[in-house]
Amino acid sequence: MAQGRIPYLTTTQQKNGADLYNRLTPLQPALNQHFFGSMIPSTKTNRKRSLARSMAIKFTMEAAPSTEAFKAKTSVERAMIAERLQVSQEAKFAKAKVMDSKKEIIIKAGYVPVERGKVGVDRTREFVLGGGSDVFGVELMRALIATNKVLSTAGNRAYSYNKDGTIKSGGGAVGGGYNFISNALTLANVYGPGGKKANAKTIKDTKALLEAGELGDLAVLQKELSATKKEGIYNAKDIAAIKRFIAHKNAKGGIKNNTKDIAEINRGKKLMLDGFRKIYEADNSTFPLIAEVSYSFNSNKNPFRDLATLVGGMEGLKKGTKTWEEHMMQFGMYTNEMLKALKGSAKGWSSFVNWSNKNYLSLIHI
Repeated sequence: MAQGRIPYLTTTQQKNGADLYNRLTPLQPALNQHFFGSMIPSTKTNRKRSLARSMAIKFTMEAAPSTEAFKAKTSVERAMIAERLQVSQEAKFAKAKVMDSKKEIIIKAGYVPVERGKVGVDRTREFVLGGGSDVFGVELMRALIATNKVLSTAGNRAYSYNKDGTIKSGGGAVGGGYNFISNALTLANVYGPGGKKANAKTIKDTKALLEAGELGDLAVLQKELSATKKEGIYNAKDIAAIKRFIAHKNAKGGIKNNTKDIAEINRGKKLMLDGFRKIYEADNSTFPLIAEVSYSFNSNKNPFRDLATLVGGMEGLKKGTKTWEEHMMQFGMYTNEMLKALKGSAKGWSSFVNWSNKNYLSLIHI
């Protein structure tokens, strides 16, 4: 339930379930057949165990990974399903009812999702240099959007390759579904002649896409952004508050200081969220761009993910076990709700922001 895959039931829903049971008045033999088949346990204790086992199997068939389901799917199809399920695109899943994907939300709102390739690169560039930086200015755009935490999480090459030279599914910027690499100069230094991972094919394939405009270079975009010298709408204290919430996991003192600074952190979170609302209100066509930069299925450092401030820890891990975060609401699910609120009323948006500051938090297992 905490992960959002099993919804909480309201009092009304619980009553409806009881009313349905009473109205249908299922007979004991029918219930036995449904849950136990022909092998009905002889004692009450065994029936309880068998019932629990049967229900677990039914839930598992709906939600747990299957062994073969994704083998025939492309990396793009896996990425889209992973986005819906909030898991790695390399997972293999059985059929399950999943939440709306970003693409579906965008289309339902009457817009075109950001494309992969030249059109998508150009749209993102226009957003960064235009409406986005009008509100956030150069400094915050570099922290929130024009950063490798958002636009080029997959690194500096277009593809990764199998040992036989064929393109590996899901690898590199293109395989990961990104429109930008981080830095073409770093690409040349690492994969060019004399580089630590020298690979002529990597250089050739990535440069071909860059020259055609099918891939963007984030380093170049950042220089273009800096050249605009836009200051945005925020003063120095506001900028500091926004940067403070982004750094919640790296702040000295960690949980203790986050708790102490929570009022300022929440102010920073509200400022950023309201900034995206201002961008949308100024130009509704930015909606799919906001969706694009607010979430990626394999981004662990996106500023929208960092809205879930680290406020506590759960002890008990064995020594040497890797720690991990537990969000009160899944990152992708949260941004879906944010997008729905973004295009709603001013009152609805205010309620969402207030709810977000009070409830979108995270714990760490330590």
